[in-house]
Amino acid sequence: MQQHNLSTTFVHAGRKKRFSQGSVNPVLQRASSLLFDSIEDKKHATRRRAKGELFYGRRGTLTHFALQDLMCEMEGGGRLLSLSLWYSSSN
Repeated sequence: MQQHNLSTTFVHAGRKKRFSQGSVNPVLQRASSLLFDSIEDKKHATRRRAKGELFYGRRGTLTHFALQDLMCEMEGGGRLLSLSLWYSSSN
């Protein structure tokens, strides 16, 4: 990875064309589920999720992959897995 000034990294991290579909910033994909043509296609996508293939709405969309890429660049890591954390409270 090329070394940049921290402010340059903040501006450009996570802006890969595969996440932005040609726009300046990553696409915001809001989905709870994704559609597949068959169960086999879904299984194939799930196996390839580490390669950035869409596989699940809550943690496998272009938005998630862009965020993971940004965090890796900021922290100097190779891969990152983001997980949803659910908190509940009672009064």
